[in-house]
Amino acid sequence: MKDISQENIAYLQLKKRAEKLFEDSDENSHKVKFFPYIGEKYFDADFKILVVGESHYNNKKENDNNRELTIDEFANSYLNVGNKDKNGYYYQFESFAQYPLNQNTSNRGWLGKRRTAEFIIGAENNSYKSDYVWDYLAFYNFYQRLVGCGSSCGKWYSKDKEAFHKEAKDALPIVIKKLKPDLIVIWENGRFREANLSCQNKNGREYFEGAEVFRINHPARSLIRDEFVSKWKQNRFLEKTQKFDSYESISTKLNDVENEIVKDVKVGLERVRGRTYLSFELYVNKQDGEPVKSLNNFVCDILSKDKDYMIRFYTRNYSKEESEGFLTKMQKEFIDCDEWGRCTLYKSSTLDECFMSELKGVLKILVNYRKEIWDSLK
Repeated sequence: MKDISQENIAYLQLKKRAEKLFEDSDENSHKVKFFPYIGEKYFDADFKILVVGESHYNNKKENDNNRELTIDEFANSYLNVGNKDKNGYYYQFESFAQYPLNQNTSNRGWLGKRRTAEFIIGAENNSYKSDYVWDYLAFYNFYQRLVGCGSSCGKWYSKDKEAFHKEAKDALPIVIKKLKPDLIVIWENGRFREANLSCQNKNGREYFEGAEVFRINHPARSLIRDEFVSKWKQNRFLEKTQKFDSYESISTKLNDVENEIVKDVKVGLERVRGRTYLSFELYVNKQDGEPVKSLNNFVCDILSKDKDYMIRFYTRNYSKEESEGFLTKMQKEFIDCDEWGRCTLYKSSTLDECFMSELKGVLKILVNYRKEIWDSLK
């Protein structure tokens, strides 16, 4: 059995979203060679946006049979969730747009996606605070085969471009049918225009398969031009996207929780704060003054999800049986446990006094039980 601790749980959930969308018996589903990236909150959004890029470039690591290629590249280039962190753990939280609020980067692989996020919500250039938007968006590459060695290598296109166009135009309507976007934002260039996507024109606006189309220049190569920014506002899209929850209020509340908890619970505790979660890790012991990272460590986190705040417990082994066993030994009741052993202990719509009291109680139980285990090993 594969050790779940070596998997990226957030990535697996992202992959499952796409697989579930194409698991039905639709005889045309096979025409979609590369699954789209689908943000966690895409289907809950009142205004659904599908961003369509052009293509995947070919290299020795990629092949046409990898249906998760878009997901893989999106996650690794923009969200960097495929790699272990400095402590050897994979990124495990459900929502992808959870960089610490001071995180920034000049990585060229981010440019197109970050600039698109900025454009969609009207943020300033190079604003990492726009990253959360990708939780609400879907992303799909138009061409259904690997297309060559890079943006400056065009041999693939002149050799078999009609076949590339036909495959792409056959697949896109299937993706739209599955995702049901209200708006399709296209990263357009010369090759995309030559594909000649058959759109309907209504009152000066384009529509494809019932969804409105909005074309912008390819954002990875240059800033999105002012003419598109002006048109975006004029068409009142900005009003709709500004309703997306930026997590700022949640993050502020979790910061207050963090400050209060640290005053009360100090033994064997490390904390990590993201945009929608606050995680407390209880380590076994210290070595040279530093906490020892171990799969046996306990984790208690607060997660803001589905308009609720949840207190959860799990171990770094991500075993349901192990988590349930520890909670039984500690005589701590739980609501449910998912397949990765993350057990929900408490839910509330607000971070009120009852929630804080419950959280402090849980942490003290975990700290005391962890100390008992460590003392027994001495």
